[in-house]
This record gives sequence, structure tokens and C-alpha cells, in this order.
Amino acid sequence: MSTLPPPVVQAELGTADDDTDRVGPQLGVELLPPYRRGGRAAPAAAEAPAAAAPAAAGEPDDDEQPDGARIPDLEESDDSDCELAEEHDDGEENGDTAAWKENDLRQFCARDREGGDDFGPRLEQLNPASSLLDYAKHFLPMEYIGELAEQMQANGRARWTEGNDLNYKNWFVTTNDVLQWIGCWMYMLAFFTPSDGFGPTYDLKTWLGIGHPGAQRGIFWFKQMQACFELPTYGSSSDPFNATRKFWDTLRDAFFAAVTCGWVMCLDESMVKWLGRGMPGFMVVQRKPTPKGLELHTLCCAICGILIWFEVWEGKKAMATKPKCAEQKEKLGSDGPWRSVALTLRLVEKCASRGRVVIADSWFGSVPCILALYDIGLFAVMNAERQDGAQALP
Repeated sequence: MSTLPPPVVQAELGTADDDTDRVGPQLGVELLPPYRRGGRAAPAAAEAPAAAAPAAAGEPDDDEQPDGARIPDLEESDDSDCELAEEHDDGEENGDTAAWKENDLRQFCARDREGGDDFGPRLEQLNPASSLLDYAKHFLPMEYIGELAEQMQANGRARWTEGNDLNYKNWFVTTNDVLQWIGCWMYMLAFFTPSDGFGPTYDLKTWLGIGHPGAQRGIFWFKQMQACFELPTYGSSSDPFNATRKFWDTLRDAFFAAVTCGWVMCLDESMVKWLGRGMPGFMVVQRKPTPKGLELHTLCCAICGILIWFEVWEGKKAMATKPKCAEQKEKLGSDGPWRSVALTLRLVEKCASRGRVVIADSWFGSVPCILALYDIGLFAVMNAERQDGAQALP
């Protein structure tokens, strides 16, 4: 039994402006639309055999086909059932086999097809030879840190002026002082060791020396800094999150500016641990590894694992007033997943780019969410639940 002839092979790879339709990664081929079939030549092959002598005039040749089109040899067939390829004006064949070309070297990916997107991950505007401190400062809102230093200095001097604490005479706080103070807190959180008091204070003096070798910084200075600590705010007395909102915003902007995320992004939830002091938005989520604290919805680069964007959960009523909520509620109805769709769109808005992929769990996942992401050029891999509560295919 004979087989169909192989597809016409074209070796030249497509470019970003090719209007091609891919048929599947398992085939390693691309489909060339009819109006583009005449644009490329087949690769050079071994020298073709000499053409057969033409049939005598007036004697039709059953095997003669227009422009070299081929008809498969079928058993017990007189070829009368086979349909010949129609002739193009440009002389190219128009059969199904002309639609295919081999392309094993090119990744099956819409990101390549779209072209123009420069995906990371990469750090922006940072010399690879930079110090670890430079890397840390790269992710911090340094202008805001300067405001924080001024605020802490003003608070300390006010304490001395008011006569409440004479130890703040000639009190002065620099940006580097704030970085050293914050660095010690980060060190304690990362390398916690038990102690009788709050935190491993017995090593604090050593750590202060590491952070600022030339300065005489002791535990007393550390506690002075803590006593006059106050985050600069927007000054909105009606905002229950006023004490921390400006800090969130500047920190989030700094992280986004520091990194260009890769082509895969991950949405999830995270908890900021409560350490026994005041925390706007404090909540308890028992299922979390850190149940007490502040909940964030986060967007991370799934390749490098770095946080790209986040949004603080401010409560059900407040979140319903956020951008995109009214639009999605009108579109999906009050019983639809408009809250999670709106939140998802807000999180990925700054990273929306043709061809990126968003991975998320069932809290974010729904068919409307996947379609909304597709509308802004993003693909999604999500766990979605049906309306009856059963798990749908991702």
C-alpha cells in the first residue's frame, strides 16, 4: 500500500512579521497561509533526475500534472477519483501539501510570533559588579528612605525640645543610619535566635558594627531610633491605612522599576508577619503558615522568584471600590467572580504584554478571569472551579 507524498519542505525560518498559524508544538511545523505560499523557495536538494521525454503530441499522459503536482499511487485506482491541484497565477501548487513547512528550530510560542517584547528577567540599570548594599538599595525607595530619615530626626529633636528626653540633644539621622537600622531588623527576622526579650538583642551590637564599622552604634542608639520611628504619610486622616499606604506605594514602585519580569508570572497570597505592634489591616487566616498579620496579593516573576507587584488586602468593602470592580461587576453580574477578576487585572496591568503567561490558584482562577487576561494579551494557567463547586480543568 503506497503512502501520501511528504509535505513540501521549506528551510527558511519565519520572521516576526510573518502572518503564520501554528498547528501544534508536537509537529514542529507551521502553516503558511495561501497568500504567502509563493514568497519562499524550497531548499536546494540533490540534483533532480533528468526530465522524462514529453509525450508525443496528441497522446495525453496520465501522469502529467500542472506545475509538478503529484498524485499518490493508490492500489486498484485509475486516478480518476483524485482531484488535481488547481493552478495558481504565480505557478505555485495549491494542494494541501503546499501548506506545510518544516521548522524544528523555532520554539512553538506566541511570544516569538508577536515579536518586539523584550522579556526578562533582568535587573534594570544596575552594574553586575555592584556591592551587596547596592543590590539592596536597588530594591528600596531611596527617596522615601530619605524622607523617613528626616521624619525620625524631627521626632527625636522634638522629644528633646519638649524636655521629654534629654538624650536626643544634637540628634541627627542620615539615610545611611536608617539603612543600618532597617538592616538589623532584617537580619533579626532572617536569622532569629531565641532570647528572654523581644528579639536576639545580645548580638545586636556586633551586627551594628558590621553594618557601620566606622561608627559607634550601640543598642541604646538602636532603641532611640525605634522610639522616634514614624513612616511619612500622605496625610489623609480619613484613610485607615494612612500610616502605611505611602510606604507600600513607594516600595511597590521601587520593586517594579528594579526588575523586568520574565515571560511567566505567578499570582498568589502572602502574609506580612505581625510582630506585636500596631498593624493597619491586621487579620488572622488560620490556614496560612503565618496566620497573624497583613495579607498581600502578590505578583512574582516565576523564573527568578522576585516580587514584581503587590496589593494590600484592605477588607471586603474597601476592595469592592477599587479600579475595575464596577466594570467587572456590570459585566459578570453581582453573583459572578468580578472581585477576583478585577483584582487579577489590577495586579498584572503593568506587566501586560503579548505572550506572557500568568499562573495562579483557584482563588484567582475562573473562566471569566482567563478570558479577561486573554483580552489584554496574557495567557493563563489556572485552577478554575465550576459553578457547582467541582474542579474544572485548568
